[in-house]
Amino acid sequence: MIKQKPNKKWLVKINNQFGQRIRRTFNTKSEAKAFAAEIERNKYKNKLFNNGMTQVRHSIFPGLEDFSATKQHLSESTKKKIAFVLNQFKLFLTALGIRFIDEFTPEHATLLFRELTKEKKDPRGNTNRLVKAKSKTINFFLQIIRSFFKNEIIKGHLDRNPMQHIKNLKAEKSLPEYYTKEELIKFFAQEMEAAYRYAFMGFVLTGMRFSELANLTWSDVDLDKRLIKISSKVGFKTKTNNSQRIIPINEFLHQLLSQMSKEKNIQQFVFVSPKGGQMKERTLLHVCKFTAAQAGIKSRAFIHKFRHSYATHLVQSGVPIYSVKELLGHSSIVMTEIYAHNNPELMHKEVSVLNKLLE
Repeated sequence: MIKQKPNKKWLVKINNQFGQRIRRTFNTKSEAKAFAAEIERNKYKNKLFNNGMTQVRHSIFPGLEDFSATKQHLSESTKKKIAFVLNQFKLFLTALGIRFIDEFTPEHATLLFRELTKEKKDPRGNTNRLVKAKSKTINFFLQIIRSFFKNEIIKGHLDRNPMQHIKNLKAEKSLPEYYTKEELIKFFAQEMEAAYRYAFMGFVLTGMRFSELANLTWSDVDLDKRLIKISSKVGFKTKTNNSQRIIPINEFLHQLLSQMSKEKNIQQFVFVSPKGGQMKERTLLHVCKFTAAQAGIKSRAFIHKFRHSYATHLVQSGVPIYSVKELLGHSSIVMTEIYAHNNPELMHKEVSVLNKLLE
């Protein structure tokens, strides 16, 4: 039954294919009719299946579990992001009463897109402020769900991807934040544990991600050839295959590592906590923020900003973008080009070529 409510919205009351009573409210009559029609189609499909007139149907939740298992080779942070997406998708499916893969239609995909893009109450505070998810976040969610259905097509469980008509949002590329030379000088002028100072210097002089630095062992460091090897090993996997790379050691870092190697005793990891254990990201982030505040740094302080600083200062110093790409372990030059945001105040040499243009 479809009925208009006093608030002008449309109410759908209907039994689904499992006999469950469903009540849903829509803003327009067309949306209500589309939803009711979809329920009726599913009831018809279920009837055909029960009478042995259709192929075997495949449950969607085991399919999601199988899909998740194919992502176990990725980094821990990426796996956590994918797990979050799949869990949210399961909640969405449960709310709609969807149990089989072929039940999810393009109409459901549209509903999912609307849910992802609508304003919601800010989950981080007690205010009633409405916020929207970032385009990058929404696009990642869509990418994972598209990939899931693509996988089901390959397995022969579907003929067509129901997410095919959903397009990514146009995401504005924000320039990466980085520490200026002045900010770095102020930062390292502060008192801190030697172990933390070594770690922060390691970040800014190598461009390593936290997981790479925390899992760097002395066997990965060749002080004679002045090279650091970033590669997967037991207990650690690089973010991507391209992340496996060789980083040259400059003179300052060579002196630092040489000094650290004399202090290492029998430590396995190069950069360790003050107590000699493996470095913890949350602890190091707290130290980073506290030290930046003590230094009077007004811009945001976070660990990955040191990697951005490494890349940005290389580019601003004239290092070719392709060389920076290899040093960072990027798979595409497009990823590295975001660091080519030269400060106009540093470009007097570049415009000086026009000095004689109008003579």
